[in-house]
Amino acid sequence: QRRQRMGLGIVGALGNLRTKEAVPSLIRCLDRNGTTWAGRSAAEALARLRPPEAVPALIRIMGDKDEDARIGAAHALADTRDRRAIPVLLKAMTGDTSSPVKAIAARGLYRMDKQKSVDWIRDALRTEKDDFPKLEMRSLLRKASICRAHGS
Repeated sequence: QRRQRMGLGIVGALGNLRTKEAVPSLIRCLDRNGTTWAGRSAAEALARLRPPEAVPALIRIMGDKDEDARIGAAHALADTRDRRAIPVLLKAMTGDTSSPVKAIAARGLYRMDKQKSVDWIRDALRTEKDDFPKLEMRSLLRKASICRAHGS
């Protein structure tokens, strides 16, 4: 318990540094502790820093069975806006078992590529059965149509 709290504090401190020097340590922590609080904290810190070298580790976490780990990784991938995450987020939006992961993936895709994501989200919405991701997808499509109407 004490070791866990200490590790979490160290990861938090590394993330708060917001420097590129912290990135290798945060990636190692994510690789070793993906489904623990320390791993989730590392994912959040990496999302704030947006280093491209973190994307492969975050993509690996998207295959984890732990829902919270996938939620953290989906948030982080969406925040990085790295195009390598698009296939993983597409798969998560349409096939993940977690409603929050699906919704976060849709939001991330929209943020990465507003034009292309409209078609992806529309396609996913046709087969989605869960209300939570459906609400997010509809909201994103409304937002896209408003932006189009105003030329932004």
